[in-house]
Amino acid sequence: MREKYLNGVFGRCPRVVCDKQVLIPVGLSEDLRYSKVKVNCPACCQVYKPSRHKGRSVSLDGAFLGTSFAQIFFMNYPDLKPKIKKEKVFIPKLYGFKVFGMVGSKYYCKEREELFKKTDELGITHEEV
Repeated sequence: MREKYLNGVFGRCPRVVCDKQVLIPVGLSEDLRYSKVKVNCPACCQVYKPSRHKGRSVSLDGAFLGTSFAQIFFMNYPDLKPKIKKEKVFIPKLYGFKVFGMVGSKYYCKEREELFKKTDELGITHEEV
């Protein structure tokens, strides 16, 4: 399983924030015939339905792996656990213009805008991802 994980056999996370993190298989129940195997992204902790592998659909029962496979895998191989460097924030844009948090939006945050003004006055740069 370690080699399969390193080769990315189970796919990569579709989220942009995860930077194509390798997925790991996981079961949703310990009971047979409850659900098929799913894949888990260790960076964002989301569970996805696996894509077709080499033209075949995945038909393995999730009980064979169990709900704790990912945790046990990373306990045995702690060097493979993804290291999240910093919290990434997604700011929605439309044609290059920010949509989220603008004046008039229900998500507008006055304190955040004041903080940006203070950092600009002090010459501190703020990064928006």
